[in-house]
Amino acid sequence: MFPMSYSLRLLYQDGQLLIVHKPAGWTIYAEDGVPKDQHLQSVCEDLFAQKLFPVHRLDRGTCGIVVFATDGRWARELHEQFSGRRVDKTYLALVEGEIKKTQRIDIALKEKGKGEQSALTVLKPRKSSILHGEPVTLVELHPETGRFHQLRKHCKLIGHALIGDTTYGRRSGKINEGERLMLSAIGLNFSHPRTRKELKIVDTPDSEFVALAKTAGLSV
Repeated sequence: MFPMSYSLRLLYQDGQLLIVHKPAGWTIYAEDGVPKDQHLQSVCEDLFAQKLFPVHRLDRGTCGIVVFATDGRWARELHEQFSGRRVDKTYLALVEGEIKKTQRIDIALKEKGKGEQSALTVLKPRKSSILHGEPVTLVELHPETGRFHQLRKHCKLIGHALIGDTTYGRRSGKINEGERLMLSAIGLNFSHPRTRKELKIVDTPDSEFVALAKTAGLSV
């Protein structure tokens, strides 16, 4: 377990993998202007006294599941699974507006240096409610591709920006005022790089996400 001073959760550990819950506001890699005690890789390497290899990414504002490999060999195997679309990913998000039906969002996105790339996301509404006088919906997001800011962009493009998304959503208004990005990686399903057995990791959003949802009468 992590020391109480860290808002991290250890989700899984063996000789090949270390899987943790990344707090919102932390980066996976070292970045200019971000304190070292908010670099997930650095903190985990110090705590576990070993070199770790990140195999995928989460935005700084997103909380949830992050997978590290303990060796470059396992990292390469997992990179291939992620890039080959062999990893099932589930996110939970709080978005603006009311959504009643499951949607398959098939909208190509532009990436710097790559041009337009195909992008697919399945959105499943859980429940809608009212937050600060405006409609909001708790949704599951299942990205079938891994484009830069894919979930945030897709939600914006269908008219349901994520709460707290100051890049693609509204920067003001009662439902966004003072809120961070309401996006959490809650599920990963992939093949263990050594045993080849299916490994399913399930997580829950952090207390800040849960508290805002509860304010709207939504249970996560």
